[in-house]
Amino acid sequence: MQKIAQSTLILIFVATIIFRVLVLAQIIYLQIAWGGRTNTEYGIYLFESVSLFLNIFFLFVVLIKSNKLKISINTKTINIILFIMLIISILIIIGNIISKNSYEKLIFTPLTLISAIFIFILLLDKEKKHIS
Repeated sequence: MQKIAQSTLILIFVATIIFRVLVLAQIIYLQIAWGGRTNTEYGIYLFESVSLFLNIFFLFVVLIKSNKLKISINTKTINIILFIMLIISILIIIGNIISKNSYEKLIFTPLTLISAIFIFILLLDKEKKHIS
């Protein structure tokens, strides 16, 4: 199950990064992003930029956890970051549920829920090793 969780999370984060880049490039309508709660272009660009950075960071964490990226980091540190990712995912799920945007509710709520479940599965890996 660990391999499925790793592969699925990598796919989700890559897809999310592509989505964020397309929003920033205005290929995808800005109104789709952030549940219609941000009315200014500046606000959307700011939130999208932060989200893009976080998704790239999360992708690197999953790549490190899955040993696809060979960086020596203590497993406990990675697991703390994964736990923070889980909390953020739960908050995003809540945000998606209360979103004014039906796309966000229908597409991103289940996607984020799947991400949260797979992050939790990665946290269940109790193997004591130095990730490198």
